[in-house]
Amino acid sequence: TSSTGGAGGTGGNGGAPGTGGGRDGGGGGGGINSAGQTAILNVFNGLQQIATGGAQADTDLADGLQVSPGGTSNQIQDPAGGDQSASTGGAGFGGGGAGSHRESGGGGGYSGGGGGGSSGFPGGGGSFLDTGFAGLVSGTGAITAGADGGGNASDGFVTIERQDFTVSKTAVSGPSPVTGPSQTIGYQIAVANTGDLEIDQAAISISDTLPDGSTATPIFQSGDASNPGTLDPGETWVYTVSYTTQQSDIDAVGDLTNAATVTAHGEVETDTATTTVARNPSLQIVKTANFTGTPGLGDTVTYTFDVTNNGNQTISNVTVTDLRTGTSIVHTLPANETLLTDTTPASDSTDTTANDGVWASLAPGDVVRFTSSYVITQSDLDAN
Repeated sequence: TSSTGGAGGTGGNGGAPGTGGGRDGGGGGGGINSAGQTAILNVFNGLQQIATGGAQADTDLADGLQVSPGGTSNQIQDPAGGDQSASTGGAGFGGGGAGSHRESGGGGGYSGGGGGGSSGFPGGGGSFLDTGFAGLVSGTGAITAGADGGGNASDGFVTIERQDFTVSKTAVSGPSPVTGPSQTIGYQIAVANTGDLEIDQAAISISDTLPDGSTATPIFQSGDASNPGTLDPGETWVYTVSYTTQQSDIDAVGDLTNAATVTAHGEVETDTATTTVARNPSLQIVKTANFTGTPGLGDTVTYTFDVTNNGNQTISNVTVTDLRTGTSIVHTLPANETLLTDTTPASDSTDTTANDGVWASLAPGDVVRFTSSYVITQSDLDAN
């Protein structure tokens, strides 16, 4: 009869195997060499940072995983354990020994793999992680220290469960491009759980920075289907928020950018949506001579100049230059500027200095009037 494989001994530095168990038992797992030690430390650092939201978690985990041949992107695998034919531990991570008669060998681990199995019994799993990380790890290898040849799984690897999510923001309604104020843009924000862990709704914080710099709280709409109150792996939650354009958006330079930021357990993801703005600065002027009959020598003719902002942007520092033709060309600057028409919204056109011939700010749709006067001279009559 076959004797049952005993517990594998703790391997030494550089991969020395532990002592084998019974007649058919494989050897214990080897210890870790310097490369494996570095990998272990990197992995532990990464796991700790996942738990606390540390920014270097991905980098540390990647550095650790690269040292482990045979591991996948989310596995840390014993390079010499499992179904190997040799009963010695491998370098790097402690490898489990293989049982004779094709039974499974012990799993590898940080403190040395478990012993190989006897006929009909699997070998022990090696220890790797202490129970403090049990909430982050699952898999077929033993998680707690002290695993031995008592029938624990012998794969020698663990799978790291990680929180991960993505944020996608899009404009789903409203004009594009925007052409003026009081136009409403509707946005949709999709938060997708692309990781392995559930994310409780209470842990999710979502905010939205609107194009004018103010913030809003998006409203949840749909997606919480299978487990109410929890963003499950593979699930996508949809939120909405809206923004009403202002004249300042049209007067500014560049497109309208809206940013959504989602935070959960220290992980922060942001996405933006951009809406273009069509800008059309334009002015129209109408000049009128106010005189009844035919002017004669010494008569005064009063002129009005009505300037309309017929574009969609506010125009600054509006002035009028008047050219008269007589015996010579005279340049005059009409003054006495007054706001003739103030469309909605009211009081959005302003002047800084009265009667200086410069209107400071003329909003779309508004009309400012400039006036000037001219006395008819003999040269004017002679020219005609």
